[in-house]
Amino acid sequence: MMVPLRAPFFSPLRCSFSLLCVALSLGITGAARADEKTDLEKGRNAFLTRQYVEAEARFRTMLDPATGSLKSAELINEARMYWGAVSMAMHRGDDAEALFARVIRQNPEYQPDPLTFTTEVLDKFTDTRSRLKDEINAQKAREARDDADRKAREAAEKQKQQERLKVLERLAAQETVTTTHSRWVAMLPFGAGQFQNGRQGAGAFFALSEGALVVASAVTFVVFLGQRAQAAALFSDSGAQYNQATATAYNGYTSRANTTRVVNLAIDGALVSLAAAGIIEAQVRYQADVTITRPRALPAAWLAPSLAPSREGGVAGATLTVGGDF
Repeated sequence: MMVPLRAPFFSPLRCSFSLLCVALSLGITGAARADEKTDLEKGRNAFLTRQYVEAEARFRTMLDPATGSLKSAELINEARMYWGAVSMAMHRGDDAEALFARVIRQNPEYQPDPLTFTTEVLDKFTDTRSRLKDEINAQKAREARDDADRKAREAAEKQKQQERLKVLERLAAQETVTTTHSRWVAMLPFGAGQFQNGRQGAGAFFALSEGALVVASAVTFVVFLGQRAQAAALFSDSGAQYNQATATAYNGYTSRANTTRVVNLAIDGALVSLAAAGIIEAQVRYQADVTITRPRALPAAWLAPSLAPSREGGVAGATLTVGGDF
């Protein structure tokens, strides 16, 4: 099966457009992140200059779930830490503890900068972490279980895909052939019906046995004709004299001819009986359609790339085509 995969490239116009899209995307992302850092830096400046009311307003605005400018989880955690420090400076310890708890839940390994925050803020943060110790440990255990479950699911899915691939390879390596049989063939002697039914042993038995009987019948019939010819030859010569020796010879030929004929008829009867038995057996075991599965070699997979010049809209370029057998 040929699978062409076409990828035009080397077109200056297309390359320029792609580079422009990438540049715009990177520029927009960089500008957004710069705005986030700028807002955070302004809030930090207000905190460091002890303008706590303004700092709180800035942090509240940038952390608003609906309209806030901060999107990065790292910057959000930093803003919450500063907002908590502002709450401590405004003597709202419960609000600060709630903000510190959100910081710790978001990142249990978070460590505040000891050169930026006061000892009171650091102690409050440490007390909050200690109070949340059991919760954090439970969260880590839950995350570890979730990670283990995810890896187990991925391993199970990978195993499932491998088993599916093996089944597909096994099916592809087999060829199913259906043969339609004939009733007329089943009525032929010499094991023809048995061979058609797929019974090779029975077919060989009937073929060899009936063949041997045919040969034996032919041989005995030739001997019978020979003995009769010998008996008739005794009186073919008009000058032959009938005497005791001639009579004895004639009787001997005639007796052997009769005996051979009896044997020949017995063999013929056995041949007819055996052929009839083979035909009956083939008719009894007759199957109209027989389906067999036989191995088939899998084709080797290959990929062959090819490059061809192309022109689209007056712009020169090239087309890469990848084809293969699978």
